[in-house]
Amino acid sequence: MEKRSTVLFQRALIKIIINIQNLILSIIKFIFYHSNKELEPKSIFILRSSRLGDFVCAIPAFSLIRKSFPKAHILLLTFTSLNPLNWKKNREENSEWVKLAEELFDEIIALRGPEILKINRIKKLRHRIKELSPELCFILPFQWQGFITKLKNLIFLKFLGVRGNVYGWRVRRLPLFKKIHYRNGENVHAIMAALEPLIEYGIINSYNQNVIKFNVTIYGNDKKVVDKIWKEYGLIQCPIIALFPGGTFKHKQWPVYNFQILCSLLLKSYPVFIIIIGGPREWQLGERIKCVCPDRIINLAGSCNIRQTAEILRRSILFVGNDSGPAHLAAAVGTSCVTIFSAIEYPGSWDQLNNESVILRHSVPCQFCFSFTHCPKGTEACIKSITINEVFYACKQLISRKKITLNENLAH
Repeated sequence: MEKRSTVLFQRALIKIIINIQNLILSIIKFIFYHSNKELEPKSIFILRSSRLGDFVCAIPAFSLIRKSFPKAHILLLTFTSLNPLNWKKNREENSEWVKLAEELFDEIIALRGPEILKINRIKKLRHRIKELSPELCFILPFQWQGFITKLKNLIFLKFLGVRGNVYGWRVRRLPLFKKIHYRNGENVHAIMAALEPLIEYGIINSYNQNVIKFNVTIYGNDKKVVDKIWKEYGLIQCPIIALFPGGTFKHKQWPVYNFQILCSLLLKSYPVFIIIIGGPREWQLGERIKCVCPDRIINLAGSCNIRQTAEILRRSILFVGNDSGPAHLAAAVGTSCVTIFSAIEYPGSWDQLNNESVILRHSVPCQFCFSFTHCPKGTEACIKSITINEVFYACKQLISRKKITLNENLAH
């Protein structure tokens, strides 16, 4: 009884805090913006801070906005990251992933995080937004965006010249009470969080998997490049496993030695080829894994653009790799996934949602640390505790559905 009273008190307190924060934000919105809802807006502005995985998770929201307003001029503004702690780490990134859905927009402005500090760049951006004069604005949020971030968004958009009909400014969850939200079943997937402003506007009534559609653009020229790769390595009619051994941060990477043994087991068990994907910083990891079997492991890390990588994933029977942008891209193009997750965040936050995906995650005493730059304990226990046999078994489960014969003479 006492425990139930505590839970009820916590819920009431959270609700009060959220209501107060939203009241403050609504007053600011009332002062800054008008609210006459346009039935047929001629111009729409979308704000979404994103890297590859974040962007892919927002594609269903982008698609629904385009479908709802086919004649509107839609401008997307996106940043690689607004967190200064990530700027040095992400210095080589160039927002290439926006090309995955560029047909959904009439105009895309992609900035690296540090560019927000460049006055001339922001002046040009402000001039363009004021010139466009968007009649409708969507801020596509993440799961745990709190009051300060929402407030900054409203002020930033006002500075850029946005004047009305802003959606996505409401606080729905409190970052400081993540654990309570999770216990109450209020944690939502990143894809669903991006859909919340669309529910608020009325484009959809609720978020569910029926509204999740990924429109990933792969051009004919990119398909021809992949055709050339397939021909060069003799991959036509060969089953392919795509492997991503990297990631932005070390504590979210399964040990490369484990990937080497996994590849050895897969190659001994099945008549498959393995293609290593990723950017230039994954090339060295790829070379280490390729040494296992140079004749059947192909290292394409850093060799293909984002759309070519999407096409490679689309042609693969399976994706295996760390929780990452490529994992989300693989799921978006319909490829079965075996994804290795750390325990940094709550289950269900970033899991691949297609029906043929296996999520591998271990519970450890220090789980849910929400430390995105490093392991606070220095052990990386959550990612390292996932065994090779677990990953191999998950791969076998999904490969068996592809009607690929297990080589009984070689497999153990």
